[in-house]
Amino acid sequence: MLYRMQEGVFEGANQADFADKKTLYTIKDMPKADYQTIRVPDMTAYRYVRYVSPKGGNGNVAEVEFYGEEGKKLTGKNIGTSGAWYNGMTTCDKAFDGNIYTFFDAPEGKGDFAWTGLDLGKPQSICEIRYCPRIEDGRITSGRTYELYYWNNNEWEVLERKQTESDQLIFQVPANGLFYLRDTKNDVESHHL
Repeated sequence: MLYRMQEGVFEGANQADFADKKTLYTIKDMPKADYQTIRVPDMTAYRYVRYVSPKGGNGNVAEVEFYGEEGKKLTGKNIGTSGAWYNGMTTCDKAFDGNIYTFFDAPEGKGDFAWTGLDLGKPQSICEIRYCPRIEDGRITSGRTYELYYWNNNEWEVLERKQTESDQLIFQVPANGLFYLRDTKNDVESHHL
């Protein structure tokens, strides 16, 4: 889902309808599957801040954080495109819940330029933006422990257990087997191999 953030923009405004919006940052390249940090050189104070996804982006973002002067994380009332995909739980407030495994996914028909943001209550300078794209977390993450299972005719058995030191795992496996990899921290079955 990383491509759904390319050409997305972060904006600030002092009118609730964003009629006076100013672009704080545009995501030019496809982001990595982890937190990205952007310094905002413009110290203009804004009451309203938001992330707007590109056409077809469906609002897909896992986390957005705005920081003010002296590195203070800014909080406020969540605002944005209402609803969620298939009337589910992926509402725009999920981008501010502190959990990278939840995300905003706009409802069908509202995916073009869907947005999520904050009413900060009063104008404040935005010095930094941190964001994390929507991920399914089927990725390999350094420092986690993974178990590789294989199908042994009638049940799954652990073939090997490894802790990663990078974003890659290498296993020696028998040919023509059926395998799956499990992240032991999140108890997530990552991939069928």
